[in-house]
Amino acid sequence: MPRVGMFALVAALAASFSVTAGCDKLGGSSKSKKSAADESDEDDDKKSKKKKKKKKDAETDEDEVDETPSAKPKPAGGGVPVPGIAGFVVPSGGMHQRPSLNIEGKVLEFENYTYPLPAFPREKLHADFNREIAAAGWSVRKDASLGYIASKDGVEVSVLFGEAGEAETKINVFPPKAAAPPPPPGGDVVFAGAYSSVWGVVTLTQARATPLTVTGKYGRGSMKCAALGEKLDCAWVESSGAGRAAFTRDATGNLKGTWGNGGSSTSGGAWNLTLTKAGTLSDG
Repeated sequence: MPRVGMFALVAALAASFSVTAGCDKLGGSSKSKKSAADESDEDDDKKSKKKKKKKKDAETDEDEVDETPSAKPKPAGGGVPVPGIAGFVVPSGGMHQRPSLNIEGKVLEFENYTYPLPAFPREKLHADFNREIAAAGWSVRKDASLGYIASKDGVEVSVLFGEAGEAETKINVFPPKAAAPPPPPGGDVVFAGAYSSVWGVVTLTQARATPLTVTGKYGRGSMKCAALGEKLDCAWVESSGAGRAAFTRDATGNLKGTWGNGGSSTSGGAWNLTLTKAGTLSDG
């Protein structure tokens, strides 16, 4: 082959190789750019999906938080139940003890709650007690300057606020007892019921037809009384004698009275009747 022809052939091949290589580079560069764009779009899609998921999760969490209070409503009142008295409460925060008193040979246990000052201001403690006991369904009335009587379902509970100390206030809750009977529709006082006394159990009965006449029986005899408002004027009879007695009913249903021989209702001394079970007017 002539030398000139050989050089021409080599030059042509070299040129052809350069063009092909250039095309490969261009093609590779285009492919690389396309792949990067695709990856960028995929990243954007992933980020968008993540944002949507986070937003959805946040909305779900908010819904759950909003539903929690309605699912578990907070109970009304914040009182502490008093042992042995169904439905009776006192304000929370007091230190609880169960002391006892010896009264005329009888042991009286009661519930004691102590509230330190100034954490529990006395005026607020009174208000909290009245509010919470009313919320529990009890009706409350003032018994003394520092005391209350709460009534519910035929039961009465005496409460005494001890405020002698300067560092604390005590709420003393005494054992429940039978509530005083309500007055009948006509306004007459109901004395009917069972009472305890130094002469044993006294049972008083009262007929609906004649509410102003009260009859009584006790271990040693019987008596017949005339009712006048809160007072009873009675004549008693026993195997060994006879006499008179007079009683006055207090706010708790107890009868404070005296007895005497013959025509006197006071010569014998005190005769107090403590209500243990309230009665009702009988139909007989």
